[in-house]
Amino acid sequence: MLTRTLESSEAPDESVRVALANLAISRGDPAAALRGLSQPAVVSPQAVTTLALAHEKSGDWRAAARLHSQLLAQDPATAHKPAAEFARRALLENERAVAIGLGRQLARLGAPTTALCQELARTAPSDSPEPGLGALLDTVLGHLPISVPTSERTALTVALSRQLRLAGRPAEALKRVEGALDLDPGDAAAQEELFKQLYAAGELSRLQTRLEKITFRSPDSASAWCLLASTRIALQRALPAQEAAARACALEPAGFDARRSLARACKLAGEYERAIAEYKAALGLRPNDPRTLYELAATYTASGLQELASGQWRRLLDHVPEGSELATAAWRFLKRATS
Repeated sequence: MLTRTLESSEAPDESVRVALANLAISRGDPAAALRGLSQPAVVSPQAVTTLALAHEKSGDWRAAARLHSQLLAQDPATAHKPAAEFARRALLENERAVAIGLGRQLARLGAPTTALCQELARTAPSDSPEPGLGALLDTVLGHLPISVPTSERTALTVALSRQLRLAGRPAEALKRVEGALDLDPGDAAAQEELFKQLYAAGELSRLQTRLEKITFRSPDSASAWCLLASTRIALQRALPAQEAAARACALEPAGFDARRSLARACKLAGEYERAIAEYKAALGLRPNDPRTLYELAATYTASGLQELASGQWRRLLDHVPEGSELATAAWRFLKRATS
């Protein structure tokens, strides 16, 4: 019936063309929908939205994004919801550049894009900046409504700080993560990002001072105490490191990082028996962690327990790639032990 109406009309109503296009899309024929909507060009928001969907279904995400961008420029109040849904679908299909570009336009209009940004940040490469993501996060943070919860604002700020660090902009990255910690000193992701930045820069004394302030403001944060312990270990401050690690363990008894930090602090203090017990406790939580296996083996060696050390080095070889740094260390010990 719709087809007959279209064929009998010299200037078919767009609503009929849209209905036919949606029918074609539902039947898995986006090419027919594109033909039906392309000539003459459609102009109504409903028709353009359907045309965008036809492009999306045919795999042309960029063409679809251009149409959503056009609709946002014309009527943001109506177009922002379909555009945001399209951006989320683009991200699910790994069309990240499309999602980022449209997300930035949505952010400038004050549309809610925090969920999209958090997912983009969560799935971003960990070793290099993602083109456009930093600019998107910066835009979003500049347009966030006051009603956005502190936790979301902090998460987005940390994500931006990470992108700036990866882009080689350390001063800006540090400023952002400091701002995140001012918002929420107990945020573990912000603490970890601060640790990475200052530790990599070799600013251990500054890192220690900052973490001490964080633990003062957020004394129930196990992650902050654990990072403080790691920093004090790097500064060769054994007893203060033990104190911080013990606080982390008390707050989080099943915390792997806390247990391993305490083991490291005890080893630094020369308390090998206690260090061995804590390494075993850590391995009880994460049995085959290669670095912990290595450190326990090294502690057995340092304490003169050669037979136990040999067994631990052999166990390590079962859990590390052949030729790796840890495997080389294990073979070095075993060769010395048998020579």
